[in-house]
Amino acid sequence: MNIIFLSKDNAPGRAARAVLARRFPEADVRVWLAAPGDRLPAWDDWSCDYLISYLCPRLLPAPILAAAGLPINFHPAPPEYPGLGCYNFALYDGVAEYGATCHRMVEQIDSGEIYAVRRFPVPAEMTVVALQERTLAEMLALLDEVLATVAAGRPLAPVARWARGPTTRQDFEALRQVPLDADAEEVARRVRAFAHPDHDGAYIRLHGIDFLAVRPQNAKP
Repeated sequence: MNIIFLSKDNAPGRAARAVLARRFPEADVRVWLAAPGDRLPAWDDWSCDYLISYLCPRLLPAPILAAAGLPINFHPAPPEYPGLGCYNFALYDGVAEYGATCHRMVEQIDSGEIYAVRRFPVPAEMTVVALQERTLAEMLALLDEVLATVAAGRPLAPVARWARGPTTRQDFEALRQVPLDADAEEVARRVRAFAHPDHDGAYIRLHGIDFLAVRPQNAKP
């Protein structure tokens, strides 16, 4: 078995690499764990039986995807939320359920055949941070399930379809900007969807100046 594994050099990426090593202790595995700003490896040969993208920070061009027997990606959202900002859109929609998806990689992101989905309930008070943490834990379990299938010699078969096309950066920014005529419920939904300690949250734009929304300390998520 020849495997290429692409991820980030962080805790989730290293945890996923450990799962891969446990499931395939004797496989020929090439690993790339990206640091911030890293470009894809300049490998001459990308041929492999399985190409696994797990939170990989770079889009893979068509020739790399074509060189793999089966290129698969692990997406931190269920099939209802392809593309960018999946956590944010889900919280804005007030979902009661979320999850993670394993799918075939094709040129258009989050569009290939879906091979596995793992879901979990979303409490009404869940924050972006909590949703992300739970999703990453479930996605690691999903990786283990998929690799167990591969290790057993069973083929990956389609089990679901994407609900729509992938959201873009433009879609993300449009949701983050609160309309000036938004009512209290709409403001609360957008603030909840983007409240994160490490990223700018929802905002309003007034006379060309952006004002970030800040939730009062005693307010509910």
